[in-house]
Amino acid sequence: MFRIYLGMALLCLAVSCALSRDLTLLVEPTYSSAEIEGYVESINTQLQASIGYEIRVVKPKNYYYYWRDLSRNQTDLVLESPHIAAYRIHQLGYKPVVRKTTPLAFHLAVHKDDYSTFSNADVLKSKRIATLPHPSLPSILFENWYTNSVVQPRKILADQSWHDGIEIIESGKAEATIIPDEFMASHSDFISIKKSDDFLGLSLLSSPTLAPDLVRQIKEALLAPNHTNPDQAILYEEAQLTDYLDYLSMIPQKYLEVAGLAH
Repeated sequence: MFRIYLGMALLCLAVSCALSRDLTLLVEPTYSSAEIEGYVESINTQLQASIGYEIRVVKPKNYYYYWRDLSRNQTDLVLESPHIAAYRIHQLGYKPVVRKTTPLAFHLAVHKDDYSTFSNADVLKSKRIATLPHPSLPSILFENWYTNSVVQPRKILADQSWHDGIEIIESGKAEATIIPDEFMASHSDFISIKKSDDFLGLSLLSSPTLAPDLVRQIKEALLAPNHTNPDQAILYEEAQLTDYLDYLSMIPQKYLEVAGLAH
């Protein structure tokens, strides 16, 4: 009987050790599941090879839940847009680790069949634009592009990912949507009528509770050259606290209050 208990104890210890090699990662639900898998795969590959850790993704049900639970979600790492990263860093104690070298940018786009009718952003006033909820970057851009609430387009919410906007247009429920720059080329049926400025790339942050030595190892692993594929482009660069200072004011106070984050 003792041997049985000892065997079970050793098995539990082994399982516990295995689980301890997992890192949880919360990803902002701007992107589809397939796109998130692509981002995480590159992180996973480098972390497994360098330090033996594996990423376990935590994906919120939709953008509303992601924002509502911002201060409650305690994962080891988060991957998100720079304006939300700025809030986490300066208000919730998260630490910047790395950011993608590719900047974030977005296009206001219409279907090619509608381009002759909606060839510029002004024509869309009083029409319908599908976009993610506040305070996503697409939603903030929407309000920056259309500041006159009297003739502002009607916002049709795409709460799962930006892909929902494509489906909303195809179903005839909106005339335009907002598409990330890196995916614009793969949607040849859509034409850009306005492009945003560039923002910092998606940012990887570490929780305040994650051991500093482990954070250092993660950073070194993601910044290291890929020796197995030296032709692969460098995906990440080091993120600094000062990178995010200009992004602190991007989230309107009313949306901080919605998430219980106002101070």
